[in-house]
Amino acid sequence: MVYSQNSAYKAGFKSLVGNLPFANKLILISIFPLSIFVKIVQYNFLPSKYVYDSYKILRLMASSNVNSISFSGDAFNNSSLLFRYINFFDITTLLEWSILIAFIADIFLLYYFLRNKINSKFELIVTYSFLGLLNLYVFNLSKEIIQFVIFTFICLVIKNERIKMQMKYALICIMLILESVFFRTYYVLMAVLFISISIIFYVYFKSNRKAGFSKISFLVIIALIGIYIFLIICEYLMPEEYQELIQVRNHLTLGRIGDDSAQTLIVNLIPDNENKLLFIVNYFINFIRILFPVELIVKGVYYWIFCMFQLICTYCLFKKLKYYKILLDREKMCLCLMLAYYVTGVFFEPDFGSFVRHEAATAPIWLVMIMSGNSNNKAKA
Repeated sequence: MVYSQNSAYKAGFKSLVGNLPFANKLILISIFPLSIFVKIVQYNFLPSKYVYDSYKILRLMASSNVNSISFSGDAFNNSSLLFRYINFFDITTLLEWSILIAFIADIFLLYYFLRNKINSKFELIVTYSFLGLLNLYVFNLSKEIIQFVIFTFICLVIKNERIKMQMKYALICIMLILESVFFRTYYVLMAVLFISISIIFYVYFKSNRKAGFSKISFLVIIALIGIYIFLIICEYLMPEEYQELIQVRNHLTLGRIGDDSAQTLIVNLIPDNENKLLFIVNYFINFIRILFPVELIVKGVYYWIFCMFQLICTYCLFKKLKYYKILLDREKMCLCLMLAYYVTGVFFEPDFGSFVRHEAATAPIWLVMIMSGNSNNKAKA
């Protein structure tokens, strides 16, 4: 009886794998070798700045000063506590943590690519791009792996057909707010923007079938006006938060100019002196710079990889936005969530490297958004 059950399981697994596209099979056989390759490069050839945050978390794990949870978004404090509590194998080195986290994450990725088909060569390129960055930036003793887990839970909510749409929006916002309480304070703004963008898109695309360049430009203008109104409201209702928000980029970047570890700083091109209109102009310029980071090309061949990765992501965003009305509901939610991430990130990310590192942690959202064959087929039609 046991033998027959095992035979049935093996036959079912072979049938499942056999029905997968070649791209999925390629991913399945290369996930672990890719992780090994990236870890070898990371710990033998890359500068220490790629594990700086990890070393800080490791030191805090051993510190007696970190004993209680912070409810003010202290990501290092809370991350070190979390890893300390789950350190069942008494791991003491970053390499050991990286290997363990990558191994566990790759198992879940194997399951995902067994259940979700890659429908085109472009999707395969995007998938490999994220797998490479995940192993470099996320699958470590890091804050990003915690974000990755949270976004994975968000994806489970988005893909669950038994949960009503209103409940999905509520659960996603709750998870983002919890993220802001324990790890990244600005995620509460991302939750607000996610709901706002979803409502605006619902109203706007109700009467517009396809978003061409003129329609996207109109949406951008609406967004900039919305940000300006948001700043005015913050100035009067939350003056301290307003000052922090309008000064955040200068505080994050001006003191690091010339630092060898900060070669990709996003410094405002126009001195704004806390002027709201100039702040909006700088914000728009920085948004374009992040979407199209061609300025990285002149910094060396090494930065071309990050430039190409971001250009691929930008292309995906515009393609999904163009065909928004015919997207599946889960694609719409993922797109609105990623746009909220971008709008928030332009406020707070100090450099291109940090933006890409944190963007890598949103990989679950990207994979759900791009691997939706039905809507892609409609778009082609």
